[in-house]
Amino acid sequence: MRSTFSRKLFYMGIALGIFVIVYFLRIQIDSVRNSRGSITTIRLPAEANISTSGQLNQELGIQLTGNRVVSVRRDSPAFNAKIRTGDLMTAINGEGVHPQRGPGSLANLKGNQVRAEFFRYDPRRLLSEATLGDVDPTSSTMVLVLGGLRGVASNLLWSQALEMHKQHDWTNLEVVVKSIVKLEPHFISIWTFQGWNLAYNVSVEWDQVEDKYYWIKQGIKFLRQGSEVNEHSPELRWDVGWTYFHKVGKADEGALLRDIYLKDDKPEIDAQGREQPPFNPDEILTRDGLTQGSSAMDNYESGLGWFQKAVNKLDQLNVQPKRMGEVAFRSYPAHSQTNSVQTKEEGGLFTDQIRVGWLDALRLWTEFADHSYPYADGKETKLDYSQEIFGDLYRAVTLMTRVQALRANLTNDWDKLDKYELVEYLRLVWPDHTLNDLEQMNTEDRAKRKVEWATNVWGMIARDTSSFLADFGQPTIDILPSGAAGALLETKATFDKMKSFDASLLANAGSEGDQARKQVSEFVTPAEKLGAFAHEELYWCDRYSTMINFKYWKDRAAAESETETITARRNFFTGMEQFRNGDPKNAMTSFEQGLELWQKVLDKFERVKDDDITREDTNKIVRAYLEVRDQLDLPALAQDKIPFFNYTQQLNAPAMPIQPELMMEMQKMQREFSEEAKGLSPEMQQKKKQELMEKFEALKKQAEQSKPEPK
Repeated sequence: MRSTFSRKLFYMGIALGIFVIVYFLRIQIDSVRNSRGSITTIRLPAEANISTSGQLNQELGIQLTGNRVVSVRRDSPAFNAKIRTGDLMTAINGEGVHPQRGPGSLANLKGNQVRAEFFRYDPRRLLSEATLGDVDPTSSTMVLVLGGLRGVASNLLWSQALEMHKQHDWTNLEVVVKSIVKLEPHFISIWTFQGWNLAYNVSVEWDQVEDKYYWIKQGIKFLRQGSEVNEHSPELRWDVGWTYFHKVGKADEGALLRDIYLKDDKPEIDAQGREQPPFNPDEILTRDGLTQGSSAMDNYESGLGWFQKAVNKLDQLNVQPKRMGEVAFRSYPAHSQTNSVQTKEEGGLFTDQIRVGWLDALRLWTEFADHSYPYADGKETKLDYSQEIFGDLYRAVTLMTRVQALRANLTNDWDKLDKYELVEYLRLVWPDHTLNDLEQMNTEDRAKRKVEWATNVWGMIARDTSSFLADFGQPTIDILPSGAAGALLETKATFDKMKSFDASLLANAGSEGDQARKQVSEFVTPAEKLGAFAHEELYWCDRYSTMINFKYWKDRAAAESETETITARRNFFTGMEQFRNGDPKNAMTSFEQGLELWQKVLDKFERVKDDDITREDTNKIVRAYLEVRDQLDLPALAQDKIPFFNYTQQLNAPAMPIQPELMMEMQKMQREFSEEAKGLSPEMQQKKKQELMEKFEALKKQAEQSKPEPK
């Protein structure tokens, strides 16, 4: 009897345990289906008139950076609706708000016609593991069973995985990795590790392209699965895009892999005989990623979709990427579109679709540059500005350079000043002034020249500053740190006091000279501050832009979208095909027509012309053109008749080997330059650098001339 009762109690315990496990699993799964935040809708009073996004923000009582709320006015409809800093404006009248450009322009609307929606994450739900992505019931069961030992087990398995990776034990490695992702599905590194491992390491173990493609596909699928499980990981979405972009597109077998991927649009059958969706389904690209469409995409377009998902996730979570800089991370949607259109042209496609594709690339590069990138102490910069803003910034730096030079030289004894530094100052007024001219001047000549120099420098400042300060635009002030507006107003005020200023007094001794120098000093301080803000903005803008060669890629997209460019490339492609097919006469005609158009394109886009990529492409076409002429037994062209001869020769000129003695001399000059450049203004540093480069070239020529003739 007692035994029967104990057995019943045992079975009841098991049933209760199963019930508890199922109950907790149900809670986890249901919590995923719930919203991860809350939506607040605001309607404005009927009397409000809205015609621009700025007026909309004012009526709501908010200030936006992109679509993120950065401040809320306390007596506003937004504050009353409990909108707070950090919330996201997601829609206006049902239409989505772009995360970088904000709400966009609005037609004339009455207040009661406006319905603005805001989104706020619920931090309590974000801390729950179930909200981090799709829940795997098996994984949750393992977590309940292992409890606090889950981390220990994961670490042991991770050590095994690394060892198996060293030994190329791919089969057992896959088993261990699957166990880790069951235990720690939100351990991002394991998803990245195995996705890379399958796509890059396992795939190269196979010889057939089809086998390589199979393992690349498994790597992409694994990364996709990781992105589904980890809802808040921009990096995993970027990894998916990178594998499409780089492993499929840039491998040695890239052309074959891209072709296989394009045809991989049929449903798949899994190991259990169930039909699965195609790996490359019929999709189209949108700003938000991928949407159902009417044709399969190439690998670059698929990569673009995933890169865009990654960027959108950054904006949604308001975070920075963890493994790389934000500039590089955000550049890949534009890179993908650029590569996609370029690959289609290489395949012989030159329809209107190509021009639209290049315009899309230009749009993506422009949007990428229009994002605000942080650099220090909460300051931000963009990669591109209008000509008006750049003009304001450069003029502010020029003013700073001039006033710094004026103030420094008025307090220095020119007889004691370093001669190289003094020459650079003199060249502000007399660009052709040489060191020899300075050495021939005695003390009296230098004193006279100092008065002339000060008068001329102030004349340049007075001539340019009035219009510069009057034209300095509000858009420029808006991109600079908060102190720039005050510096501009103070610069204007102090400059207005100096309209009748006598610059000849600056070099005088006595009270009149002291008063003149004091007046200049009062003007220099705010002008220097404004210039420092502008210089910092230009420095970081150029640094981030140079990091990914942005200006070239933007101009390249603009140049490639021109009808003349597309026609020229069509002629080049046709000429190459005719050349290969044994039709040199028509090939020559195609090349000549293309080269004529190509000259017009490069004359229009100087930055594209100056890049080595363009030079190499042009060189390839010119060589093919000359080979065609040889086949037709036409007379050799003189150098001045060869298309782009001087341009392409820059690629073909052999580099002169640098002798050890010459290298040591150049290093010594470089050290001297570094010492002399300390404390100089940016403009003077640039001039000194140019002078150093001229000395380098003179040394190289001297070494070349002294080199013995070959016997």
